[in-house]
Amino acid sequence: MNVVWTDEASQQLEAIFAFLSRSSELYAHRLVNTIVARADELGDFPEMGRNPERYEDPNIRELVVSPYIVVYYIAREHIEILTVLHGSSRR
Repeated sequence: MNVVWTDEASQQLEAIFAFLSRSSELYAHRLVNTIVARADELGDFPEMGRNPERYEDPNIRELVVSPYIVVYYIAREHIEILTVLHGSSRR
């Protein structure tokens, strides 16, 4: 399956990079690349993430890429990355 990023998720990834690169551009690149790589794995393993009870839809799942959480939706023909949150943020 293809992995598709929503505009919101893409913007959040860019914001994460911008924030982290103020301290270390190298770390920012590594972490953002890791988030993208792990999200790409969902195309082959869509149920890899956890299914928290707070989501009423069983197709909405979370993939932890510490310290971030990638929230995604399993659609029939693709995986849709909905948002990328810091693990300490309120969801």
